[in-house]
Amino acid sequence: MAICLGVWLLVFLVGVLALLGGLTGGGSGVGVALLLLVVWSIAGALLFYFVARRFRLAEPETLVLARRKLLYDSGSLPMCHSAAKQAFYYGNPNEVFFRSWGKRVRIEIEKGELGVMSLERDNMQQHLTIQRGDQRIEIGPFLRWAEREWLAEQIQAWQSEVSPGVSRIQFGQGD
Repeated sequence: MAICLGVWLLVFLVGVLALLGGLTGGGSGVGVALLLLVVWSIAGALLFYFVARRFRLAEPETLVLARRKLLYDSGSLPMCHSAAKQAFYYGNPNEVFFRSWGKRVRIEIEKGELGVMSLERDNMQQHLTIQRGDQRIEIGPFLRWAEREWLAEQIQAWQSEVSPGVSRIQFGQGD
């Protein structure tokens, strides 16, 4: 990562020097130097964004079953440069890559608005989803099968209770 930042800084300084040289030397090559600086500034902004994402801490996925509503936060995954590490902690590294770029989902659903909860199996995958209107939200994508089945039972029990207490369920993402 330090090498990328160093190369970026070096080329950026070359662009600044070329722009200054073009401005003081009669204007030849100013357009090219200016274009280089603009493109390289955009690349630098992306590089700094990647560095910030890489070192950001993961936030766990949480599900709160309160008296009258369900609160869900999908959490956030850290960017990981090692596909083997992602596969070890989270399963499919390709799925983790796309999930790490996805938006964090935070929802609050009243108990009466909560639609069908389903635990589906397709091929070698299992998905626990809840429905809110026409939106389907996957819960616990990185949980093991048994953990997803337990969570589905907990949500069903919560839905069937007349006056439940507050239950907070937090499941980690590969500690």
